[in-house]
Amino acid sequence: MSLGRRFYFFWLGESTMQFAAALMSFALGVWVYRQSGSVTAFSNTVIAATLPSVLILPFAGGLADRLDRKRIIVAADAALALLTLLLLALLLAGRLQPLHLYVFNGCASAVGAFRGPAYQASVGSLVTKDGLTRANGLIGIGKNVSTLAAPLLGGIIMGGAGLQAVFAIHFVASVAAMLCVLAALGRLGAASVEPACANRPLLHDVLTSLASARRFFEAEPLLLGLLVYVMLQSALISLATMMIAPLVLAQHSSAELGFVYTWAALGGLAGMSLLVAATNPQRLMLIVVCADTVLSLCMLSIGLASSTSTYCAIAFVALAAGSVAEGCCNALWMRKIQARNRASVLSCVSMLMIATMTIVVAAGGFVVDRVLEPALAAGGTFAQAAHAWFGIGAGGGVALLFVVAGAASVLLCACMFAHPRMRRIDLLVPDEAC
Repeated sequence: MSLGRRFYFFWLGESTMQFAAALMSFALGVWVYRQSGSVTAFSNTVIAATLPSVLILPFAGGLADRLDRKRIIVAADAALALLTLLLLALLLAGRLQPLHLYVFNGCASAVGAFRGPAYQASVGSLVTKDGLTRANGLIGIGKNVSTLAAPLLGGIIMGGAGLQAVFAIHFVASVAAMLCVLAALGRLGAASVEPACANRPLLHDVLTSLASARRFFEAEPLLLGLLVYVMLQSALISLATMMIAPLVLAQHSSAELGFVYTWAALGGLAGMSLLVAATNPQRLMLIVVCADTVLSLCMLSIGLASSTSTYCAIAFVALAAGSVAEGCCNALWMRKIQARNRASVLSCVSMLMIATMTIVVAAGGFVVDRVLEPALAAGGTFAQAAHAWFGIGAGGGVALLFVVAGAASVLLCACMFAHPRMRRIDLLVPDEAC
């Protein structure tokens, strides 16, 4: 069954934007760390890329239901193209500073927060109900191929043509994606809105959605416990994911960092393939905690590694386990949340996870630059203990952060194992409860 030419144009445009975004994210992180040598400066790029979406996400879904989605997506792609041109001009003029990249990441995050819901809603307008599974499969393939290829190519491009080539590719990709969206959605009208919803203020719908999510978690404390676990675990994992670049770049080139990212993406594909091959797995919470435990041990061990091949091997296993945990956790949420509350609850979960991740990543960068690195450089009792126990010496603040974050994540998994009700949440909370 063909999904239609319009969907394939739409999918091509989105895949192009995903590749460009992944390439840009990799290149900007490498450039900021190379220019500043500061882990705090590197973590600031992550914060700038996530914080605006926390504030905008509750409103973006409402706008996508009220306005012409085609215009939202095209406007977002055009805005990204203009922002990229501005960065390219600053770079060619020799005036590009890390602050400019923070602003770009913040603006791109805000634009992406509006673009995402409009894009997701448009898929259902282009594809019949019977074709949704296949369409989402193609979208997932595009996303993962982008994640796989972008770091590898980014390392090669950064080492050869430099940052200006990345900016040029991002600009061309934004324009190409915009043209593909116009070809796909050119005859698609605005979303239909019920008169009662159209006359209500958008803020009213946002507050109603948040209140619905609050009532859901108040009615089921075990799922509130799951939310707390997911927030803390995802924050620790995000900290490790974001800090892998400073860890590798401290001793290796950007091209080698690209290889590490590529092997990590291959691990993610392997984990998702394992989930696809499994037929309706049971006891999802146990699978989540077991996979998270493997991932946590990988986080701890990568702080003790030093060679590129070891980084690649650990990253492969870590992302394979992480993909299994994420997929099973998402399935668990879907089973336990009623359809009428699903959008409200999941948007609340996403906001809280992003907010927690932002705080932890900011704290991690500060701790490395202001606490761990000075303590290791001082050569006192702390530095001697770190070297004796973990083989970490001066300049190993990021590596020590991985050890600490991995140990904290293992402890969190152990707490979940030790809590019998949380461990059996699949059985104790009925499907589509509350």
